[in-house]
Amino acid sequence: MWTTLPDEAEKIAETYGYRWNVEVDLRSLKSTLPLDELTGTTPEMVAKEIDLAMLSNNLVRAVMYQAAQKAGVKPRAFSFTYVPNVLHAFLRAIAAAYSDEQHLLELPFRSGALYHYSSVPPEIYGNLLRAPSQGAYFKRGIRDRFAYVKICPAAATQPLAALDPAGVECRVRSCQNR
Repeated sequence: MWTTLPDEAEKIAETYGYRWNVEVDLRSLKSTLPLDELTGTTPEMVAKEIDLAMLSNNLVRAVMYQAAQKAGVKPRAFSFTYVPNVLHAFLRAIAAAYSDEQHLLELPFRSGALYHYSSVPPEIYGNLLRAPSQGAYFKRGIRDRFAYVKICPAAATQPLAALDPAGVECRVRSCQNR
């Protein structure tokens, strides 16, 4: 390698390694983001498509970083194409939200419905996440045991902590803990 930099050879090789990582990351962005065909018909929609692609890329990279931290390895040890498959497999568990302070469990369903279950102990939430079949565990351990509120679709975009239950209820069902 020829260079006019006055640094030591080890420092130059390290710097070249960083440049190589940048090149690999740019190639990864080009090949993994679904931006080869944009479907937006207005500049605003095209900008949203690009923003969502970058957001999804950043989500995958954040998961890779956290997994690498827990495993004690470098994030580059994980395959970018493998991580989205793992995310997809665990999406329902990731989508379930729990508030420790309020003991409130938020569950989205395939139908698009969103439910808040109240007075759910933290161990029930943990059991749900660890269950081999979350649907079976929900039917057995949550559905008929806790009062719930079905959240109207317009309110479903609000963060869990920002919801005012009085203004967003579609239906409330109370039940006795068994």
